[in-house]
Amino acid sequence: MPQPLKALRPGHSIGAWFGAELRHWRLQRGMSQKELGQRVWISGSMIGKIETAERACPSSLAYKLDEILDTGGVLSRAWPLLDAHQRQAVSLAPEAVSGPTAVTGPNVSLHGAAEPGGEGYLKTASGRFFAGARIEVQISRATRREDKIRIEEPPAAVTPVQAQLLVGIHDDADGPAMVAIDARRKRRRLRQAPGTADISIPGAYVLDDLTTGLLWAASSLDRALLFDDALISERKSELDNFEKFPRSSAGRDMAAELTAVSQLWMGSDFCARYILRQSSRLTSTPDFWTRERTGEEASTWLLFAHKYSYLKALSERFPTGATRSFCIPELLVGSSPQAERFLIVLAAALMESFGIRIQVCSDPEYSTVEGFVLDPYRWAIIASWLGTDGIWHVDTTDSMATVREYTDITAYASAHSVIDAPTPHERLRAFADYLNVEWSWLVRRCAELSTYGIAGLLVPSSRLLSTTGIDRACRFLGKAALVKR
Repeated sequence: MPQPLKALRPGHSIGAWFGAELRHWRLQRGMSQKELGQRVWISGSMIGKIETAERACPSSLAYKLDEILDTGGVLSRAWPLLDAHQRQAVSLAPEAVSGPTAVTGPNVSLHGAAEPGGEGYLKTASGRFFAGARIEVQISRATRREDKIRIEEPPAAVTPVQAQLLVGIHDDADGPAMVAIDARRKRRRLRQAPGTADISIPGAYVLDDLTTGLLWAASSLDRALLFDDALISERKSELDNFEKFPRSSAGRDMAAELTAVSQLWMGSDFCARYILRQSSRLTSTPDFWTRERTGEEASTWLLFAHKYSYLKALSERFPTGATRSFCIPELLVGSSPQAERFLIVLAAALMESFGIRIQVCSDPEYSTVEGFVLDPYRWAIIASWLGTDGIWHVDTTDSMATVREYTDITAYASAHSVIDAPTPHERLRAFADYLNVEWSWLVRRCAELSTYGIAGLLVPSSRLLSTTGIDRACRFLGKAALVKR
């Protein structure tokens, strides 16, 4: 006998409202939870838990549900709001700790006492893929002297070995401000000049939405990849056997024990190598379509070491003329924290620095298009690792129907790009405007960071990560600060 449906409270939260919408459309179509679950390849109980807001709905499932229930796209359009609410709910709930807590933004919060030698931690929020991380810090009082912030501690003060960052809190014109530096620099100074613990931190390393966004991405990726390092090596040697096939798809069951971030890395790495191998088929400058829509996803371009090598290799073969199209609907822009929007602009700047022209389509109908590389009217290399059911899906085709479809998609993105402009910096400025990012502030901050390099603030420990992409993007954006408007 079917169990009675649990009562819903659609006004209780965004998740509850989303679940009520799902139930409404399911009942409209006369389907049970079990029947709907079978159609989308999950259990009926999972459908029930999404309806009662006990479980989150992945974006890929929202699109499938729209298709099966013929909702006209209601659930997929609502999903970005649901996703943003879930991330904010996690990040703004501080743990109970002694001492004051300073919230530096929706992605990172500082916990601990601001006193000489005080210990605390930066808590980074979870995301769609990121599990969040805890960064151990030493907290101190500081004073500003021109463009440097000086931390003055008793000579006996020692930075704990486990501390990853040294954080200084000082009074600024707008109130208390925080700067940070990689703690290894202080330990190195103590070895070189014993008897003093004074250290200067560049003002460029102030903790704001730009730097905390970078810390959020780097720490989240670093933690997951370090945790899975041995398993990644093991699984990679197994999954690399797929390289001998012209087309392949790897199910998530093949690496089920890996974290979501590590699965992303596996898919991204395989797709990058596949594209480079198949690029010999390309007879003209290619057009790229990418699935990244959020700062969390875009941060992989800035930090995955293989991404930088991939861009470099392609730019050497196609130094000019290549395009890369994004689809970022306006609804998604409004629900994204500013720190994540900065990451998207930096990723676009990295691509433009390699001579790749960025195009941005805002039509949500294109947000589920899989990643591909197009040789117009000839070939298409399909390489998807985001928004897929598996770890990756790759194929190469000369099917005229498929090639024509992709040609039409890139032509639409080009004709309707919301950032169309003749020069890279003008396109990036238009992109910043579209994302509601203050351009003059961003390029000034990037110029400051490029002067010192990001390595003074964050140094990933994973062999699979690199900050080279961040530095290049900051240098490229920083040059715009030197151009008169």
